[in-house]
Parts: sequence; C-alpha cells; structure tokens
Amino acid sequence: MPLSKRNQQTLGEYYEHTNVGDFAGALKYFTDDVTYWLPNASQKVPYAGEWHGKEGAAEVYAAFGEAFSLVDMTEICSISTDDEVFSVNDEIFVAKDTGQPWRLGVVHHIRFRDGLIERLAAHLDLGAAHEALSGRTPLPSPILPVDALPGADTVPLAKAEEVAAAYLSDFPARSDLLASQATAYMPGDQRRLRFAGTWSGRDELSRMATHWTNSLDVSLTVQHMIAERGNVVALVALNGTFLPTRTPVNLETAVLFQITADARIGRMAWYLNTYPLVALPN
Repeated sequence: MPLSKRNQQTLGEYYEHTNVGDFAGALKYFTDDVTYWLPNASQKVPYAGEWHGKEGAAEVYAAFGEAFSLVDMTEICSISTDDEVFSVNDEIFVAKDTGQPWRLGVVHHIRFRDGLIERLAAHLDLGAAHEALSGRTPLPSPILPVDALPGADTVPLAKAEEVAAAYLSDFPARSDLLASQATAYMPGDQRRLRFAGTWSGRDELSRMATHWTNSLDVSLTVQHMIAERGNVVALVALNGTFLPTRTPVNLETAVLFQITADARIGRMAWYLNTYPLVALPN
C-alpha cells in the first residue's frame, strides 16, 4: 500500500530540503512532539542517539551541519503503508573537519500523523562515520547493492511476512527458507567482523551463518513488520553478547527481504549498527 497522497507530498517536500542541506527548512514537516532516532556511537559522532521535539530535531540537524556535508543521497527502494514508510538510501558524506568521505546504506523509517512526520528513525552503521569524523580513512565495508530489493508482485503479502518471520525466529538456522541463489548483505568492516560482506548462494550464506554464530550469542525479537509488493521489512531487536570481546549487545536493526514466487528469500539486507560490536578507539 503506498503512502497517502498527503504523506507523499510531505515526504517529497521534506527530502527536497534535506537533500540540499536545508535542514532548517525541513523542520516545518515535523510534528511538535517529533522523535528523531539514530543508533548509539562514540562522542565523535555528535548526532547519535534520540532527540525529541522540534527543538531536538533542530539540534540534531545542527550537529549534522557541523559534522559533515551530504554529497549524494539516492533512494533505492521504499516499502510503505498509508502512514508509514521505510525508505532505503545509498548515501555519501564528507567529514567537514577531516575531509574524509564515507558511503553507506541507510534505512529511514518514517511515521506520519496528520500529514506531518511524528517519528524518524535512521537505521545505519555508524562505524564508518566514527572513523571519518576521527580523521581516519574509514575501514573497508560492503557497499549497499544498488539494485537491492526491487519490487515483486509474486507472493501474497501475508505469506511474505510469514516467511520473513520464520527465518528471523531461528536466525540463522533456517537455510531451508533461502532461494538457491539467495543474496545477503551484512554491514561492517570485514577485518573485524567475519560475517560482514555481501554473500551469494546457499554455500556462502552458510559460511556467513557460521561466522555469525561464532561471533554473536543473541536472541532476536521482531518488533514490527510491514510488507509491500512481495518485499518485507522487519524491525528486529538483538540482545546478547558479542563473543570476541564479551561486549553486551542491545541493538535495533532493520532487515529487508525480497520473497520469491515460491516463498523463498531471494535477497536479504541488514542495516545493523556494528559500532558497538568492535572496540573502535575514540
């Protein structure tokens, strides 16, 4: 189901402002009690965390403007209902103090009320931002596949949600739900996180699953899920331990799936903040 026309107009005008760095002009598209959420990171990333109200949104936008310039933002796809959208973007930034660029995939989860944005949550990996804003060249990380998760009118939405939920409920053991040529994207620096990368085919995904279980002892809880055109997006809470450093894990991530005509997972992309998993210096 697409966004309502009123919400589509709000989102389009909001992006017209943010895409050129006019953050002040974007504030009028928020409710007075808006919540703006980004995952946690170090003090080197001044815009991380949760911000409340238009005043908080103005503060996070001021932190954006001081920290980086947005070079390019291209929407790859979106999944929506009447008053909610998950917008998947390929974004490029440059740190103002250090001149270091970085690029990553970002999922903007936006909820609307009365034609205005009442909550905006950005699901992304802040590890590269930490490196660039610290004056170091960001460590290698997989880039979001530019053709990720195209729409597919091939399976009932309820069935698509059922497949995604079943896979996540016992992740990563349910290899029977993967298409033979399934592709998965996991963010992160491959020298620190062995499960990071883009993986294709069941054999590669099996190796990814082994690396995941050797690195993380976590439980996954699906908090929210919507589907559109055979695509599914789920908000997932991860709680447990990062085994190499015994670091507690308490993360929220967005996971996108494309479900094939025979009810298998063809594509899967995780938008996980891996910063808390690795001991990046401040």
